[in-house]
Amino acid sequence: MKMLRFVLIFLTLTLIEGQKRNFSNFPCPLRCVCFKKTVRCMQVDLSAVPDVALQTTLLDLRFNKIKQLQPQQFQYHKHIKSILLNNNALTELQNGIFTGLAQLRHLYLYKNRIKHIDADVFQGLVNLEHLYLHDNEIETFEPRTFSNMPTLERLFLYNNKIQHIQSGSFSGLSRLSRLRLDSNALVCDCQLAWLVGMIKEKQIHIAASCQHPHEMYGKPLKGMKIKDFHCSAPQILVNPQDVHVSWGGTAVFTCRAEGNQSVIWMRNHVELPPDDRYHIMPDGSLMIENSQDIDVGYYECMVKTSEGESKSRPARMVVLNPVIQNKQQLNFYDGRRPKFIETPKSVSTSVGDTQIELQCKAAGDPTPTITWSQNGILLSLSSRKFINSEGTLIIRPVQSDDYGIYRCEADNIHGRISATAEVLINVPPVFTVHPESLNIQVGQDVKIECVAVGTPVPQISWFRNNNRLRPTERTFISSDGTVLEIRNAIGSDAGLYVCEARNELGYREASANVVIETVVKNPPTLIYKPYDIQAILGSTIELPCKGEGTPTPGLQWRKDGSELARTGRIRTSVTGNLYIVGIALEDAGRYECIAINEHGRASASGYVTIKEEIHPAGLGVGDKLVKIAFAEATQEVDLAVNRTIDKLFNHYGGPRSSEELFRIIRFPNAPARELARAAEVYERTLVNIRKHVQNGMYLNHTVDFNYREILSPEHLQLIAKLSGCTAHRAFGKYCHLNTCS
Repeated sequence: MKMLRFVLIFLTLTLIEGQKRNFSNFPCPLRCVCFKKTVRCMQVDLSAVPDVALQTTLLDLRFNKIKQLQPQQFQYHKHIKSILLNNNALTELQNGIFTGLAQLRHLYLYKNRIKHIDADVFQGLVNLEHLYLHDNEIETFEPRTFSNMPTLERLFLYNNKIQHIQSGSFSGLSRLSRLRLDSNALVCDCQLAWLVGMIKEKQIHIAASCQHPHEMYGKPLKGMKIKDFHCSAPQILVNPQDVHVSWGGTAVFTCRAEGNQSVIWMRNHVELPPDDRYHIMPDGSLMIENSQDIDVGYYECMVKTSEGESKSRPARMVVLNPVIQNKQQLNFYDGRRPKFIETPKSVSTSVGDTQIELQCKAAGDPTPTITWSQNGILLSLSSRKFINSEGTLIIRPVQSDDYGIYRCEADNIHGRISATAEVLINVPPVFTVHPESLNIQVGQDVKIECVAVGTPVPQISWFRNNNRLRPTERTFISSDGTVLEIRNAIGSDAGLYVCEARNELGYREASANVVIETVVKNPPTLIYKPYDIQAILGSTIELPCKGEGTPTPGLQWRKDGSELARTGRIRTSVTGNLYIVGIALEDAGRYECIAINEHGRASASGYVTIKEEIHPAGLGVGDKLVKIAFAEATQEVDLAVNRTIDKLFNHYGGPRSSEELFRIIRFPNAPARELARAAEVYERTLVNIRKHVQNGMYLNHTVDFNYREILSPEHLQLIAKLSGCTAHRAFGKYCHLNTCS
């Protein structure tokens, strides 16, 4: 025991001495492992970075619960070359947390929950070579966040939520060779086109693919060209609004464009001249001080890039009149209000016409400003739509979207007036609802619809087999011609119906085929009928019945004049045949099959007799042998027939096989089966007699048994009669064994 204590004390002193040699008397953090200049604190549930020796070169803090790094925390740790902070709970990286790490080369921050990164957090890491930030929740970052790190070789940002990367990011990374941006939600729009140029210029090995828009999904950035982005002009995000300002007051128009582009302001489509009263604010807004009547008009902001230019909606500025003190001032201002000299007139034109002009002239003091709107929206002027010096609107050439109500508005500081005109664009007919073909029966109604649009409104006409239709006692056409109705149709109403839509610019035709079917009335007839039958007690019988007619008749079975009660032993097939399984005495009677449709009925019946005893008693010795052999043959044949019927028609399993269906199709009907049964009973009786003779069946005779003495021609006739052969064939004086076969 004393020896064990001595060993423990020795080991403890040795460990302490080692710590002193390695860390200049600085203790190793609790539950951490320290060796030379390496500190490893993995999976020890740390919530903050522990204090470590200044000589530390590798700090391993993986798999802990550290949520935040404090600024200036590493300011004296100038020897650290690697920090492993992956698999923690960091949510943000603040400026200053890596200050002092001048020798840091490898920084592992992946698999945290980092969402926000301050722009200057990595500045000062002049020796950083590898930066791992993948598997976080980063959505955006400033351009300078990953810039000006001259020794950085690897930057991993994959599996984050980055959508947009601003131009200028990754600048000043002269040694960058690997950049991973894959598994992000990159939007490959014009704002990202710069990155493709940088990749091509610097020959960087990059992994990144587009997530949006849909047509770019999955495309890798490497190998793409700037033209693949289909860049367009920058968009105006916030449009200026109308402003009413007092005389001498200050007016402000707001304008925001995507990408923080510089903004140009215009009044009445002309760029603002330099004026000390006009100020363009840093956010693009326009401020006008000491507002005067010369400031009245429509203001637009415009942004230009290499991809094009965009203009905002025009915003109107109104300078409110100074307070009128007397009547003389009222007359003065009234005389200066705008007045029309010429107003626009409505015009009708066609697509492709050279031009149209809408005149609008106004007078006033100061000279009124003329503006135009189309369908309530201020007109956006272009080289195709422009206003001349007198205020006339000129449109050339005419396009389909030029139709509508045009308003000319003249205003100055003393008032505003307006006048309207309509531009009608003539358009040839176009069908919006096409007629549909019909297939109906005599006596039903025909109804066909046909709708067309155009300018002028097209007139619709109807034709049948090239003959124009007019309203009659049975033919009705709606007031606008769009609906044709023919009531109580007859055979002559069938044919090709053509709807014609016509206006001044042309016509269009659409057609539909109408088929009138004559109703066929066929009363039912029975093609298979039941017949009289003698059934053996316990056997299975089939009574045939099948009807035809138009429409197809339904079949009913009756017994002795009453509706047949369905039991587990009685059922009908799809074709109408009646099956009775396990014949009982109560099944005897007259069975009637009735075929019925709406045009009539047909019926036929057959009588079922139940036989309890096959042969009468009191036969001779030969007759007894015939009786025994016949009874055996009858039982064997009926048993085989019943088993076959039961197997084919009382199927209790799953779907039938193709072999079973083929057997059902080939299975003979009831009359054919009776004929086959008679022949089979006859042959089987003779076989049984021979079997009994060969087996030496004991008979009460005093002389040796002889075959000829047993079967006389009369016996053969008896067998034929019992089996039913005589019902189908005539017998001669002598009957051979194969007579019935």
